[in-house]
Amino acid sequence: MNVNSRLLMKVGDLVKVKDGDHRIQKDGPFPVGVITDALEDDAGFYHFEVVYTFLGSQEREWLADLQLEVVESYD
Repeated sequence: MNVNSRLLMKVGDLVKVKDGDHRIQKDGPFPVGVITDALEDDAGFYHFEVVYTFLGSQEREWLADLQLEVVESYD
């Protein structure tokens, strides 16, 4: 993923957590989820709330843009 695709992440995009960056599962397959909220911190970095289904239950967590890759972007 290039820098531009990170900057274009937005609410509604389908994303997946990059290998090794998931708090629950350290070995793939990694869950795919939907961005439901976004925040910019004081240093200018973005964090996204991602909702996904993992092992039959719905999970929600905040992840940095560098931990995510876009699977499908919706305009």
